[in-house]
Amino acid sequence: MAFADLLSGAVSLPILIYTIGAGFMLWKARLDKTFYGYQVFGQIVVLQASLISAVLITCERFYAVYWPLKHRILSMGAYHTAIFMVWILAILFSIPQLLISNKLALYTFVSILLSLLFTVCICNIAIWRRLQRRIASQQQNREAQN
Repeated sequence: MAFADLLSGAVSLPILIYTIGAGFMLWKARLDKTFYGYQVFGQIVVLQASLISAVLITCERFYAVYWPLKHRILSMGAYHTAIFMVWILAILFSIPQLLISNKLALYTFVSILLSLLFTVCICNIAIWRRLQRRIASQQQNREAQN
């Protein structure tokens, strides 16, 4: 996630500023369609990678709360695989937005965002319920000891 955010601020944002400046004729620049396509694709990939990373962090927290002993023995290879999958999924989710019409691309983008949001909500609700049950059981144990 840190690398995706770094790319967003260091690469994607300056290109966006350059494109906006050229669009408002603040400086003379000739933008061809390939540059614009790469710029949009890069921004979408970085955005998708950042969002998918946030979802995977939430899923990892869910895993750590529900299976703490299994989480402790999780290997670095699993984390490397997750990082690799974040970037592969970000690229795969971004490709349709360049190849299909704007309206259909918007529908796919919103559906992907909603599924990511749904996953985050479900994981956080499950974590909250687990912690609420743990607090309730601790209170029952204290009452039984008294």
